[in-house]
Amino acid sequence: MPSSARHERLTAQKELGTNSLDEQLKKPMTKFYPKLRHSFTAFVRHNYQLATWESRSLSQTTCNHAAKKSSRKISVRNKPVSIFDDHKQFVISFRGTPPSDTLIRKPAISRTELPLPFPVVHPSYGNRIRFHPISILVGGTVVAMMGAYTTFIFINLSRTNDQIVTTNAAAQADVSACYDGIASTFDELVDSNEYWLGITGLRKNLVAQARGHVLEVSIGTGRNLAFYKWCDTGRDGKSRSEKWRQDQTGGVKSLTAIDSSVAMLAIAREKFNSLFPNSSSVRPVVRWVAADTTAPASIPDAPFDPPADGARHRVRYDTIVQTMGLCSVNDPIALLRNMSDCLEEDGRILLLEHGRGHWGWLNRILDKTAESHAHTFGCWWNRDIRAIIDESGLEVLNMKTPKWWHGGTTFWIELKKSRSTDDDDGPVI
Repeated sequence: MPSSARHERLTAQKELGTNSLDEQLKKPMTKFYPKLRHSFTAFVRHNYQLATWESRSLSQTTCNHAAKKSSRKISVRNKPVSIFDDHKQFVISFRGTPPSDTLIRKPAISRTELPLPFPVVHPSYGNRIRFHPISILVGGTVVAMMGAYTTFIFINLSRTNDQIVTTNAAAQADVSACYDGIASTFDELVDSNEYWLGITGLRKNLVAQARGHVLEVSIGTGRNLAFYKWCDTGRDGKSRSEKWRQDQTGGVKSLTAIDSSVAMLAIAREKFNSLFPNSSSVRPVVRWVAADTTAPASIPDAPFDPPADGARHRVRYDTIVQTMGLCSVNDPIALLRNMSDCLEEDGRILLLEHGRGHWGWLNRILDKTAESHAHTFGCWWNRDIRAIIDESGLEVLNMKTPKWWHGGTTFWIELKKSRSTDDDDGPVI
């Protein structure tokens, strides 16, 4: 029986031909269902195959996604049969129409089903710096310091202080005795603070202007010695010449260092010896004087220069330097007047001081902490420097408050003798 059925089908094929395939499909296809279920290959060989395949060059990501959703579909009742196998597609048509008409393409994968991978964006140079560990560490340190500074201000402002605070130097206690006690550790206490606050740079720029015979009052531990510009005449001990008067680029001819603390003066002398050892062929002319500069006639004259006529004349200083000194003496006005007495007519007084500033809240902190600071460092930092300069009677050539973040508490001052001052330039009897 199976052979006869096969014979009938072959005969019908020869009679009808391939052009009458549609007529054949109109007949019931029940006989072919079992074979179609058992073997797809046998079904195609039974001349009902009219297939095409298409290869698509998809990206690796799309192929993987399509492979996960690959499916096999077989439909035999007047419908196309499609099989998806990775990126190949087979389409079966039972109506004998060209494959192009019945080609079933894979449905497009929407963006919601298959999100595109994020593009690789290389960080810019600015981002690399911004997220660099060193920049993060520096930024965190700055924030921590600002937080500590703000906390310090808040605590000091919130303290109650019933004691009356004065800014008058005459009413403030004498704390000069503490200098001998803190002389050995003074540099260690202030080195880092002065460096980070910019005071060291201000010292260097101020002292670099010193010329000729120089007097430094309240020299302390000699924190300015390394910044002087020594001239050759000062190293070999030659006398001052008129050429130096005309040459404003000249250096320091001699230095007279004076301070009320013997211990600090000894440390300054050690620093000078380390800068200019005894074995050095040239050594600047330096004198060390321990005296209270607020007392009358306490400042000695400049080194004696014998004139051509042999007569002895009083020698005054071309430059007087003082850094952080008006805050540490009992009578700063008397000190300034003594400086004016021993200054040449065209000489200069160079001061670097600190005192009350622009901001009221900062001045209140200075007032509340002035006494404790004075007993620790020997410095009353809440004095009114402008008022002291005005009362001294000296002519102000330049007064400025550098470093805006200091709040106007640091003063750069350049003075000269007042024109109304009567000077005695005659011979000393």
